[in-house]
Amino acid sequence: MEKISFDDVEKMINNFQSLHKTMHYMMMEKTEKFNISPDQTRLLFILQNHQNINQNALAKKLNITKATLSVRLQRLEKLGYLTKTQDKNDKRNYILNITETGEVFIETAIRIMKEKTLIMFEGVSKEQIAIINDVIDIMKNNIKKCKGEE
Repeated sequence: MEKISFDDVEKMINNFQSLHKTMHYMMMEKTEKFNISPDQTRLLFILQNHQNINQNALAKKLNITKATLSVRLQRLEKLGYLTKTQDKNDKRNYILNITETGEVFIETAIRIMKEKTLIMFEGVSKEQIAIINDVIDIMKNNIKKCKGEE
């Protein structure tokens, strides 16, 4: 395999950043009528798959500080999308769960995201998607090596 240089990947890095920003703003437009940000939406998606998670574990999953998480949670709790219950084992921590209102929002958000995602990927083949996923997996493993996790 031929060795690559930074010049070989710079355009791809810029494209990833631009794509991420574009997708973020597109989702922001779609979720703002619910008074919720894309980051708060992502938080709810994670909560849906990890009911009864505590704040510390959720902050780690989101790779954000507990203070940042606390602000997002306050907004979601005020909107009625989640509940916080004091952890019986650690009174400084709270257990988080999605409410029925939160579930309704998630169903709507998932429908919108699926619709917009399929539009974004029009003209892209399954093979191309598989190649992109393979490249991303390699990059993620290389990042772990850089961080000394592997």
